[in-house]
Amino acid sequence: MAKSTQTENRYCICIGINHYAPTAGLGPLQYAEADACAMDALLGQRGFSDDHRKLLLGKDATLEAINAALGEIIRNRAGENDLVLFYFAGHSKPIRAEDGESEVFLASY
Repeated sequence: MAKSTQTENRYCICIGINHYAPTAGLGPLQYAEADACAMDALLGQRGFSDDHRKLLLGKDATLEAINAALGEIIRNRAGENDLVLFYFAGHSKPIRAEDGESEVFLASY
């Protein structure tokens, strides 16, 4: 029997960071937090219930808070036929390894 491709539940995490800690060395952004709020509101209108959405803005978007949201929503609640959306508006930072390869990391507050 074929597996269902029907989405059962919808979950999302929306993150927006305009200003970073001074020690981060990252300039301010103007619309990241407003964009994350708008995306969260739109997803709410499109069937993502309040208890299936997490919005983290500015100083609340720490690495610990983001990891907690990922654990709570994705690891502990989302299932096989669920839709999960991760939205990030903020800076990223490339890190170059000793072998010359580089990776890009999203910058939490």
